[in-house]
Amino acid sequence: MIISPESASQLSNRGFDWYTDFLGDVDGRSAVEVLAAIHDDCVVQVNDRLPAFSKAAIARGLELYYDAFEKVEH
Repeated sequence: MIISPESASQLSNRGFDWYTDFLGDVDGRSAVEVLAAIHDDCVVQVNDRLPAFSKAAIARGLELYYDAFEKVEH
């Protein structure tokens, strides 16, 4: 993902660095690294899906997300 400090201006420099590292892990399709970067009590909601309330649920969502993109053909 391409992100600039201007598009995330509400973040501190440290927060922006964490965020760009996190997005790199998501883009790198590394569920292990994504899960390591988030707090145990993290809740994730994507678009209109129900929120995921545990790392196990978040991991499953990432698997589905990554599987969907692997099947896309141009």
